[in-house]
Amino acid sequence: MTKALIFCSFVSIIICFSGCATMTSSPEPQNVKISTEPAGAYVDVFNFREKEIASSGITPFEAQFAKVSDWKKGLYNLNYYTHGDGLYEGRRAIAYELYITKPGYVNEVVPIYAESHKAAIAGNAVVGAFLLPAGLLFSAIDTTNGSGVDVGNNTVLIKLYPDTIDGRKNRLIERNIAKCRKFRNDPNAIIYYTTEIITNVPDHYESRVLRANAHIYKGKTAPALDDINFILKANANDSEGLKLRGIVNRINGNIQQSLKDYAMALQISPNQPQIYFERAKTYYKNSQSSAAFGDLRKACELGLEQACDYKF
Repeated sequence: MTKALIFCSFVSIIICFSGCATMTSSPEPQNVKISTEPAGAYVDVFNFREKEIASSGITPFEAQFAKVSDWKKGLYNLNYYTHGDGLYEGRRAIAYELYITKPGYVNEVVPIYAESHKAAIAGNAVVGAFLLPAGLLFSAIDTTNGSGVDVGNNTVLIKLYPDTIDGRKNRLIERNIAKCRKFRNDPNAIIYYTTEIITNVPDHYESRVLRANAHIYKGKTAPALDDINFILKANANDSEGLKLRGIVNRINGNIQQSLKDYAMALQISPNQPQIYFERAKTYYKNSQSSAAFGDLRKACELGLEQACDYKF
């Protein structure tokens, strides 16, 4: 978790390097177009390996990124990890950093990461060199890692935020919500990032919902109820808040109150399958099997695939 927080505290993009059997040549550098939204920002491209400014320019402009053939000399801040099939191991390092300034906007530091790969093939290790691919890894706004970076083929687009109270709030919200999506299976990460938002913007609705769900996932109904009550105090007819309260009441054994919460939520949002799905669990817990399966069928009909083959 600590490493994830460190890596996600910056705007980041990843340049992915492919495996290679030979590391004797030094390939030609690759040009990458750097743009900002809005344009007209000054950018220093810092070579992390050589500890020097490699190039500078005003966006949009093209910068050269050197391909590294000696991976041992190119690694900083080592981060070992294993890829999906267990056959590959890699090391991740900062290759470059973009220092971005524009009057009236928040300064940004954008690390560009490099990866080396070691593939186990028939018992023999083939070590991969740092080689820039034909295109960068992502192809759209990178909401998965909270970077605010748009990456296309050999292009990088960084979103800038006004250096105002509202601008900094929007920057915090957009970055942290994106990080929550990236770490959607880690309730502790979600609680951390949403709490950071709520501390600065107490009435941020999405953060309250995400944090309540994370607390529920951890079985912590009291802090979940704090967020739910905040939501319902602002809007007593919020169907999401009512659904979440129904879940908390079910967990706490308040079955009849749970069913009342779902009934109220369905009056407001009668075509929300997740409400039927959660109410089915409450019915089943209350030994009302027929009603439970009826709600599962309804949730499935409304498009919730999880409900179609759900087993109690």
